[in-house]
Amino acid sequence: MISPVISWNNPTTWGTDRPRVLTYTRKSPNIRATLIHPRISRDVLWIEANGYRILNVYRQPQNDSTFQYLTALTPPRNCLIGGDLNARHELFEPGSTSANRGAEIARWATQNDIPYIGEAGNPTHRAGHVLDVSFSNIPFARTTVREDMYTGSDHFTLVTVLPSRGRAVLEQHHYRVHERNIDRFAGLVQLYTVGVQPISNSAPADVIDASIARITQAIGDAMHAAGTPNREKGHSAPWWTEDCRVAYKRHIQEKSDYGQSPSEATRAFLATVRKAKRTYWQQRIDGCNNDKDLYKLVGWHKLSFDQRDTPLVIEGRTITAPLEKAEALREAILDRFSAEDDLLEPPPLDNDPQTTPLPQTTLPLVIRGRAAGNRRIPRSKVQRVAQLLPATPRNVLASPHFSDGSRQDPTQGQGKDIAAQNFTIWWESLGQETITVFSDGSEQQINGTRVVTYGYAIYQGQAAVATGQGSLNALSHVFDAEAIGACRGLKHALQLSLPSQREIVLCIDSTSVIWGIRGTAPTSSQWAFLQIHGAMEAYNVKTRWAPGHMKIVGNELADQLADSEAKDPHQPYGMAASPTRSGIRTVGRRLLEHTRDTWWQDKSSRLSAWYTQWQLPYDTRRTPAALWLPRRILAKVLMIRSTHGDFEWYHRKFNHEDTSKCLCGRPKTPEHLVFCKRATTHFKKWPLRPIVPPRTRQEGLAHLAQLIDQPQEFETFVKVTNSFYNE
Repeated sequence: MISPVISWNNPTTWGTDRPRVLTYTRKSPNIRATLIHPRISRDVLWIEANGYRILNVYRQPQNDSTFQYLTALTPPRNCLIGGDLNARHELFEPGSTSANRGAEIARWATQNDIPYIGEAGNPTHRAGHVLDVSFSNIPFARTTVREDMYTGSDHFTLVTVLPSRGRAVLEQHHYRVHERNIDRFAGLVQLYTVGVQPISNSAPADVIDASIARITQAIGDAMHAAGTPNREKGHSAPWWTEDCRVAYKRHIQEKSDYGQSPSEATRAFLATVRKAKRTYWQQRIDGCNNDKDLYKLVGWHKLSFDQRDTPLVIEGRTITAPLEKAEALREAILDRFSAEDDLLEPPPLDNDPQTTPLPQTTLPLVIRGRAAGNRRIPRSKVQRVAQLLPATPRNVLASPHFSDGSRQDPTQGQGKDIAAQNFTIWWESLGQETITVFSDGSEQQINGTRVVTYGYAIYQGQAAVATGQGSLNALSHVFDAEAIGACRGLKHALQLSLPSQREIVLCIDSTSVIWGIRGTAPTSSQWAFLQIHGAMEAYNVKTRWAPGHMKIVGNELADQLADSEAKDPHQPYGMAASPTRSGIRTVGRRLLEHTRDTWWQDKSSRLSAWYTQWQLPYDTRRTPAALWLPRRILAKVLMIRSTHGDFEWYHRKFNHEDTSKCLCGRPKTPEHLVFCKRATTHFKKWPLRPIVPPRTRQEGLAHLAQLIDQPQEFETFVKVTNSFYNE
């Protein structure tokens, strides 16, 4: 049992000192629960269990101290908050009016992205209201009302199920080889050390270290294979008898299904256990002959509080968990120095390290105070590139989502004009029982600043009942604005005092957002889609395509709200204040293009004037068309571009005779291809043929540039003219 109050034994102050909240944790080697905060009040209790932070809270109807603490709280990750808040709101009790500041609690949960995980509308009190609520940002956490676990209180029992056991407790144990497995262990060691050579006295140090590591690994592997973990085994209770064991086995075999009354075997088992306990303790009490025996009997019962370790306060952060204390101690001692504290040059050595005895006395693992699993500086190129991009919230591994219409085209094959007409006819026929939420996004440049905003409008029938608008982080796109606008518009609609059985239709002009709502959530703005999916499980929420800029009333109003927000943007809040995946991808593409262009500008400035005159683009995103040419034709293209080939300057440089001129008698130059008599003879068959054959060098180079720019035409030119210097 964990309590926010250490002691409340004083009878005069018992009423004001006793705790109003208690948290029980099962004793198990797989559960590590600690008190993570000192006493805040007797109404608030924080614990941490296997990495999950759990807040147990009670709020008196007329006491605002607990309410102020809760609404000022920023929930940490993997957090569960639950208790009796004595408040009512549409969020957790649809159809009721807000009471006891329930609207402020709902607003706090919405702004901090910690959704309500209980059963909306299912009473938790005998009076018929939802007073006990649970909020959590743990994915897939759910709270249900269990009437079968009734405890006699006026409040029903609530059970919260978390998706996993959280962070596993570190299990430390040794392996023990039983005497009967000694021969097997020896045989495995011999097998694993077959390749280890005998070590001589003159062997180098690295050979000795390698052999020692090999032998150590062999012994460890053999011990794991032939031995068993030496875990401490528990023992049964001293009052547990053979009759208890038999009754328990019969109880397990005849255990009734969930929801049914206990079986006769269960009643017999409980009666047997009570009888065994009564008999055991009666014998112990009758066997007490002196004070020593009496002390042994009652010595196990200690009224001291087991959470007595002193918490550490480091930089305003309270640390109570043993593992977190060890990590804080390691950082404070081993992380005092970094690579920046190293000397620029190594100090001079008086002796040669190769001749100094034991030149290396420190393990490489602890030179920097680093160990396996700790944070390190980026080493690989991928890690360094990742630091160039802004941080974005990490997505959760959510199960696939499929709702009605998840495999149907939102447009239904209609154009915008026809779809807009059909939508208007459908919307004008709606009654007061249908709620429609229109949302739209905007992405603009205002005074050189990029602004991404959203707006939404809520209609009951054809009457507008609420509107809203907001901004996103600049590193996002219209897709994110559309999704977040739809999410927050839906939240606003659910907070209105509207019956829960009414149909809510999200009218969105982005088909990609509709695909994400009906199906699996995209990676960008995943949290918004997951919140909509959660609402679709509890409410009658549907989607419909509303073509944008087609004079649809709700769409036009949402668009105006988004534009109005862009002119005077507010500060983004919640998850919308963080960059999105689509925005990060845009930053990555821009960085890549800038790096590629900068590199090419630097390299192209060193190229020859002949090569740069072709003005060849540098594009790494697609394969150049010239590479699809036959190798023989491609070689000719590269020869003309670079002037490296069977040309006059090359033969003159190496004093080659009778090879510097074409068969027509003119010097071999790159542009001679269009001046050769063998080519001009077929002038009428030239691809991209000019009006007259080229006469000057500039005209010849211009025509060659056209041919090289279209490699297929160059191939046709070579085949038609059948002319190149070696043919």
